[in-house]
Amino acid sequence: MNEAISIKDLYFSYNSNIQILKNINLTINHNEVFGLLGPNGAGKTTLLECVQGVRNGYTGNIIVNGLDVRKDSDQIKPLIGVQFQSNSYFDYIRVDELFEFFAILYNMKITENEIKDLLNKVNMQEHKRSYVNKLSGGQKQRVSIALSILNKPQVLFLDEPTTGLDPNSRKDLWNIIKDIRKEGTTIILTTHYMEEVEALCDNVCFINNGSIYTVGKPEEIIENANLNSFIKIGLIADSDVQYLESCPTVETIKKEEDFFYLYTKDIRKTIDYINKLEDEKRITTTSINIQKANLEDVFLNMTGSVLKV
Repeated sequence: MNEAISIKDLYFSYNSNIQILKNINLTINHNEVFGLLGPNGAGKTTLLECVQGVRNGYTGNIIVNGLDVRKDSDQIKPLIGVQFQSNSYFDYIRVDELFEFFAILYNMKITENEIKDLLNKVNMQEHKRSYVNKLSGGQKQRVSIALSILNKPQVLFLDEPTTGLDPNSRKDLWNIIKDIRKEGTTIILTTHYMEEVEALCDNVCFINNGSIYTVGKPEEIIENANLNSFIKIGLIADSDVQYLESCPTVETIKKEEDFFYLYTKDIRKTIDYINKLEDEKRITTTSINIQKANLEDVFLNMTGSVLKV
């Protein structure tokens, strides 16, 4: 069986009349990074709390590594790790002491070498004896991820792990997540960054208003959406646009400032047509830039919502 998580016919309501989750059906495979995307209030957190066994009162079935969350929650909890978006640690505690404290919560013993190994995984070995309140935001996120894998989980939940980080720190964490995945861990990632999904996720789920809109590989979701991409083109003479208007694969042309935007579902054929016009010297271009439809375009088209950090 390749399923790490199986969710079938899941519904959840508050006070029996406020429907939060509606008919959720998902399969997450072992050793994949699975992205869960949705705007604030979409139901992501409630869904994950149900899967983690910390929220009851749902209908449907949730299976984690072959165990029923409702019946076998005590057996499941040692198998999962959770990194929360924001954490409040004791200010005047050292990083190594924090690991010792969390080990006690897991009813585990942890050695100095094990702490060192965990910090090595997140490139924080030099901060072993640093006080938590002296760490930067990015360093705290790394420590948080290391703490989430302290119990060697089979399934790891990462809740917007790179929010608030600068681009370089964000990409450093991407590499850490990839390394954790290489060790055989299944990772469920919530994020507001589409480039993060495209860099990390094998499969992705769009959720909004408690319902799933689509599930699949990022590139397949983009392709199946059949949205227009656009070509941003500069022309020596604006009058040349009349030749572009005759291109059979161009659906709309818009002008903004000194550029024309050609919206098309077939980038290749449109570029071939533009090259032909140039070869025939009917137009002269100053620049051509291609912008393909991306996951954010698809999400907005499907849900009518935008993802905000």
